[in-house]
Amino acid sequence: MMNLKSCVSYSSTGAQLFQARVNALDGERFGVVCSDGQRHWLKTAFGCLVRPVVGDVVLICRDETNGYILNILERGSVQEVELRMPGDLKLVLPKGQFSITTREGMLIDAGDSLVMQANQGVACFGDALFTAQHLQVTGKYLESRWHERSEYAIRHTHVAMSYRSDIQESQRRICGHENVRVGSQRQLIEKECCVHANVLDMQADVLVTVDAQRINLG
Repeated sequence: MMNLKSCVSYSSTGAQLFQARVNALDGERFGVVCSDGQRHWLKTAFGCLVRPVVGDVVLICRDETNGYILNILERGSVQEVELRMPGDLKLVLPKGQFSITTREGMLIDAGDSLVMQANQGVACFGDALFTAQHLQVTGKYLESRWHERSEYAIRHTHVAMSYRSDIQESQRRICGHENVRVGSQRQLIEKECCVHANVLDMQADVLVTVDAQRINLG
C-alpha cells in the first residue's frame, strides 16, 4: 500500500499536495482521510477522468479553504473503472487512426442517437443480431451474396422500374388467392407446360388463338 505520510509544498499560496485515502462517497463529493488524520470532502479536478471509489489512494491538492482530488495513485481493489466527463467529449486525431481492442466484448449505449460517418466501412461478425423498430436503407448500389437465405414478412411490398430474375429451379406455393395484372405478357416454355384446375375459365375480348400440330380435347 502507498505510504500516506508524504506531504510537499506546492506553491507560496499555501496549497499543498497530499496522499490520502477515499473512505466515503456522496454524489460527486468524496470523503478522504489525509496522512495527518484530517478528513475532507473534496470533488475531483477537471482533469481527473477516472472516478474514485472507496479504498483508492489519491493525490489531493489542499489549501486553507479548498481542495481537489487530482489523480488516483492506487486502486484499492480490482473493480470496474469509470471514466466520467462533465460535458461533451470530442476526440480529434489530425493524423493516424483510433483503435479499440477488447477481449470480453464491447457495449455502446448511445441514448437517443447514434451517428457514424465514414468513406468506407467494414464489419466482420461470426454471428450478428440486429433489431430495429423502423429500418430505412438508402443508397445507390446494393450487392448481397448468401449461401442460404430465409425471409419472413407479414406484408411485403416490392417496387422496381426494371426487374430481372435468373433462377435455376423455383417452387412457389400460394395458399390463398393470387391476382396478376400486366400490360402485356409473353411466356416461352421450352419443354412442357401443364395447367390443372377444378375450374378453368379463359376469356378474351377479341381473339383466342390455339396453334399446334396436334390438339387433344377431352
